[in-house]
Amino acid sequence: MNSLYILSKQEFTSLYRFGKIPLQYNRIISANNLSEREIENKIFEGFKRLPYFVGDEEYLIMCFEEKPLAKEPWLLIEDVCEIIPLTKAAKNSLQLKFNSNIIFENARFEEVVRKFEEYIDIEEMKRGAEVFWKLCKVKEDLKKFLSDNVITNAYQYRIRGRKSMDIRGDYYTHLLVYERYNPFPKKDLGFFYDIGEIFAHFKGKPTFKGSALHSLLQENRSELENKSFIQKIDFINNNKKAEGFTNQLIDNGFKKYIAAVIFLKFKADLSERDTISGSPIASLIVELQKNEYKNELNHAIYLTGAFFGYKKFYDDWYNRLDLKIFKSKSSQSYKPQQEVSQQEVSQQEVSQQEVSQQEVSQQEVSQQEVSQQEVS
Repeated sequence: MNSLYILSKQEFTSLYRFGKIPLQYNRIISANNLSEREIENKIFEGFKRLPYFVGDEEYLIMCFEEKPLAKEPWLLIEDVCEIIPLTKAAKNSLQLKFNSNIIFENARFEEVVRKFEEYIDIEEMKRGAEVFWKLCKVKEDLKKFLSDNVITNAYQYRIRGRKSMDIRGDYYTHLLVYERYNPFPKKDLGFFYDIGEIFAHFKGKPTFKGSALHSLLQENRSELENKSFIQKIDFINNNKKAEGFTNQLIDNGFKKYIAAVIFLKFKADLSERDTISGSPIASLIVELQKNEYKNELNHAIYLTGAFFGYKKFYDDWYNRLDLKIFKSKSSQSYKPQQEVSQQEVSQQEVSQQEVSQQEVSQQEVSQQEVSQQEVS
């Protein structure tokens, strides 16, 4: 095998149209005397040096004949030996879009592509935690509350459709994977059942039903339903009957169960929204900051950002940044009230004229009918 080169679909189009494209030496993957695994690792690292992509047609891999380095390096189309799409589906699509004489080889690096797509998603989760932290205007510097292993494992479990009860991991891994399948109470109270269920899965049990926490929630259900979210937290936090549960989720004074229930509330709210604008999260953050749960709140913010990832928040973040490439609010087009009024008057006048013309036409028709009757 000669050298490999990852290029974008746009670069390939330019290569076919003009016969050459600039060759960047740092993107050349010399495949000679390398094992298949070593080649795959080099391709993976090569993708890291390129813009992230969505869709398997964004890039192709070229195999080309090596030549002595020139002063003005170009990749010439006559030097290309093979065109390798990223996936089988991409090959089928590209064959329909380009000259039918072009041979698109079978995809040989689909496993590398799949791993890199997962790498992009995990990086987005980390970036999401950072951006949501800033959107929530946390005064403290960003703290990395989740290890890369927790984020990666939770992601891997979710994309493979694994349930919290079927996996192994720490409490936060179970929390990020968990989805409710039991008919727990709706609204805020249900989140307190969820954290008990997640703890049971963490301990290798199928459910927390029959536990002291479940009995406590059931016995006080009517009372709890009428309490505010923070009052519910206080109830669990201060109740001795819940200590068998809460004491196992306290680490140097930090209460994981409170961070978990706040996260679940944030998750439920944001799952139904395309933007955080108008969300009650802001007011809840203000309330929680007044209480003793500030550290747990910050953990929940980080968890929420990591769960949804950067794609959930970038529109809100860009609006917050007031990007130079965005239209300023003052320059957005609008119609002064006076202009609107004049337009409305003009439209009314036009409408009146059209009505008048219709009436005239009707009168003319009536007159013609009368004349015909007279002639008859």
